[in-house]
Amino acid sequence: MNIDDFKTNWQNAGNGSYSEKEIEMMTKITSHPTLKKIRVKLLAEAIMLTALLFAYYDGFDGINKPLYLNVLLVLSVCIYILNNVVGYIFIKTPATEFNIKLSLYKQVTTLKRVRLFSLFSSALYAVSLLAFFMNGIHFTGQKYLIMSLAILVYLVLFILSYLTWKRKIDHFSRLEEEF
Repeated sequence: MNIDDFKTNWQNAGNGSYSEKEIEMMTKITSHPTLKKIRVKLLAEAIMLTALLFAYYDGFDGINKPLYLNVLLVLSVCIYILNNVVGYIFIKTPATEFNIKLSLYKQVTTLKRVRLFSLFSSALYAVSLLAFFMNGIHFTGQKYLIMSLAILVYLVLFILSYLTWKRKIDHFSRLEEEF
């Protein structure tokens, strides 16, 4: 929605009548269907990553890996899950200030911080996962190719994540400038 649509909607506000219950449902952020999808995704990722933590030691020979790789893997998974929870809380509780411009400014500032933490946590998770699984492997040409493809896929995903964050931040920055 651009600023002109917003102004038109503002001028037409009050033409319809809504019950108190309808207004409460429209303004209640926690009932938004997108939040429900995010909650399900968050829960599914947390369950899968927790299962990985319970299975990696025996299932992926964590017992034979150096202690620092085990600690790094566990720490990176915990930080990744924490990042998801922080992101969900941020989305669930948007900035509400006295005026819209200040709210948008705080939203952009917070988005930049969340972006930094998100990109850091995903990079840490990917590096620790690669380091954990590459430790102790005798590399051949085929294994170098597989490792290179894994790194390439990660870099593409990282760039896509960065571009998604940039698009979101640019959107709120443009809204802030329009006000």
